[in-house]
Amino acid sequence: MAGMELLSGPARGRMLEVARRLAAPLDPVVAACTWVPPAGPGVCSSCHAACRPGRDRCYACFVTSGQVIQPAAGVTPISLFRAGDGLWHLLRRYKDGATAAERRRCRRGLSRLLSHFLCVHLACAAPGMGDGWVLTAVPSTRRRRDRFPMERVIRASPWLRRRYRRTLVTGAPPGHNRADDAAFAVIGDVTGLEVVLVDDTYTTGASVQSAASALHRAGARVAGVVVIGRVVNPAIPAEAGLWAEAARRPFRLNRCCHCGAAAAADARAAGKLLGVS
Repeated sequence: MAGMELLSGPARGRMLEVARRLAAPLDPVVAACTWVPPAGPGVCSSCHAACRPGRDRCYACFVTSGQVIQPAAGVTPISLFRAGDGLWHLLRRYKDGATAAERRRCRRGLSRLLSHFLCVHLACAAPGMGDGWVLTAVPSTRRRRDRFPMERVIRASPWLRRRYRRTLVTGAPPGHNRADDAAFAVIGDVTGLEVVLVDDTYTTGASVQSAASALHRAGARVAGVVVIGRVVNPAIPAEAGLWAEAARRPFRLNRCCHCGAAAAADARAAGKLLGVS
């Protein structure tokens, strides 16, 4: 990676893309990922999960963003996932795997995915960000020995490790699926800091919105929020169509839910995306 950092502009981009195309088919973590749709009819403008027709945001994002003073504007999920699939197992086992070797293997895989994604899509997830940005993680709100599991994922990547700064600790853990301005406390001076906030899983957005609000109120600018997985429940009718369409489409690291919007425009116009005409 140090050699790649010496390159800049188109040459670096081409080199990274060639490496990703060669490695992606062999990477079980990439194989476990599912396409994330761009915002639009039937797709939440904040978290890219399903929302009701005529609504801009899903109910969960609407509620949790209204429970804090300064919520995050939006979230960039790397992948959708459902309970029981490959990414679900990775996101559970990197924290709670039966052995240290299993937890380490899962952390390395998730770190590789996050690193590759941010190499390509940092400008998509955090538009207008300057050169002095830092990466920070949402701490765990559960009682566990390791209160910073995502920090271990980030530190497994050399270039992400250099960008990382711990800015948050858990304060008063919020209620179930409820965002709270007191859920996290900011440590150190973050005034004027441009932050990319990272979390492993997005369900209702309670933890992400609580963390983003804490940073904003302390003087930082949360330039973007990236989550590895956005959970979808196909048993819920509103989410069944989204999951079915997402599962049919190939996942590619060179496309995200923002830069993939143009590619999906024709499908949406033809009524192929989520069955919306």
